[in-house]
Amino acid sequence: NFKNLKVVLIGYDLVFPQEIAAACRSKNIKLVANQERPINPFLGYQYILDKYFVYGDESNFFFSKHMIDKKMEIINTGIVRMHYHLKEQKK
Repeated sequence: NFKNLKVVLIGYDLVFPQEIAAACRSKNIKLVANQERPINPFLGYQYILDKYFVYGDESNFFFSKHMIDKKMEIINTGIVRMHYHLKEQKK
């Protein structure tokens, strides 16, 4: 139904079905996600993604070394929702 779909922005990487990711990859649809939790790398989860925005250098190193999907571009952005955390601390 989505013949013009080119990019899927994944809101929560941990629960996104990898079967859908594989189907998107087979249709040349780009998959983009940001790391939701800093613990993910150490649990050994594997993702099929084209771009993955990660928390920091440690996550970047871990994913670069351990991910099976070597096509994935890993980009270090820092904590995406940090301003929400800082706002809550001020209350």
